[in-house]
Amino acid sequence: MPLVSFFASITLLDVVGSAFFLVGLLFVYPAFRYISDDINSHTWPQAMGVLKSVEAFETIVEGTERNNYKSYVRHGCKLEYEYNVEGKDYIAPVIKTARDKNEAKQIEAGHSPGETLPLHYHPKKNDRHRFTDTPASNNILWLAPVIGFCGFGLLVLYVSRKFY
Repeated sequence: MPLVSFFASITLLDVVGSAFFLVGLLFVYPAFRYISDDINSHTWPQAMGVLKSVEAFETIVEGTERNNYKSYVRHGCKLEYEYNVEGKDYIAPVIKTARDKNEAKQIEAGHSPGETLPLHYHPKKNDRHRFTDTPASNNILWLAPVIGFCGFGLLVLYVSRKFY
């Protein structure tokens, strides 16, 4: 009978809180992998990426019902660096966002094929790379969904147990 009384005491708030907590846990592995790669990448072997292509682009983002089907244009510049490890070539793409078409063209004009940029590549999985100028503050963004979902789930569970 203790199992029956346990299930009888579960409220809707318990289910919602548990669901949010479990969704937050789904983000733990990708966050851990990305953060550990960023931390460890400084000890990885280094290669020089050679800029092969640079292209300003604009993408039309279709609107949804949520924003009354209002479409907008997103501008940016795509840079493709190529690096070589043990005789095999790999591509390291970089997307730089821009506010408008003119800024995208300025980014494009500021880069020319043949320029180099240092990067570190994973010693066992050579297609995984990190540019040396990537700020470490990017890591905190990967923790936001973990903290947000798990924190909200725990808060709901606390309220459920404390007040209901």
